[in-house]
Amino acid sequence: MSRREFLVISMHRQGHHGVLNWTAHQLGIKLLHHNNCGLNFDKGFKEKTYYKCEQGDKVTGLIYSWEAFDLACWPKMTECHNRFEWVMIVIRDPFNFIASALKAPARPLDVPYKVRKSNEPWYPDCFGYTKSRLDMWKEYCEQVIGDTNFLRGERVIGVLFNSWVSDKSYRRHLAHQLGVDFTDKGINEVRRFAGGSSFDKLRLDGNAQRMQVNDRWRMMVNDQRWKSLVSYPGLAEWSERLFGFNPLAE
Repeated sequence: MSRREFLVISMHRQGHHGVLNWTAHQLGIKLLHHNNCGLNFDKGFKEKTYYKCEQGDKVTGLIYSWEAFDLACWPKMTECHNRFEWVMIVIRDPFNFIASALKAPARPLDVPYKVRKSNEPWYPDCFGYTKSRLDMWKEYCEQVIGDTNFLRGERVIGVLFNSWVSDKSYRRHLAHQLGVDFTDKGINEVRRFAGGSSFDKLRLDGNAQRMQVNDRWRMMVNDQRWKSLVSYPGLAEWSERLFGFNPLAE
């Protein structure tokens, strides 16, 4: 029997590791996750996580995650078309996303952040080389809400991180979309990727629901970097449209 394959698309500090971990638990199969692997798939990034199995076991499912992927590249990536049972796009509101990204600075938000390395010939230009993360964030919003359809022909599942964190009924509906029984297992786990939470690190692993992830913006509201970035064109409008949230208007 061929192995089932799934793809999660998001970016740094969007909360997608929590969603992916929860999703893997809901799937309930022997699953291997390849983190931030790009187009090299199982030969990609070294971080791997096993669910319901150990290294060396025969897995029945593979879940890949891509970070900062330019959706406009998808139509030309024919090797990926109809490969996955579903493609999940995880997005978080920009005010909390930017707050968390500034708390754990690793790469800029408003300019392309990667420089091609000679030993990465497999890395196409659509992984952070030509667009900023804020522009890609808007692109993800357009895909999830239906204004664009770069992933035409794929089964796309959009996940709003804010609602996933705060609303059990939203998670129950998401499990229904995935076609699995809802257990909510994994909702309180904090993954170790990139050191865990920007603000809490791994301190609340086992009690992740106590993290105030939808209020991170309050801790940065007087930070000039945050003020500058949240004024990036289009962010507030998209946040209002998709999340119903704009603290600048309060």
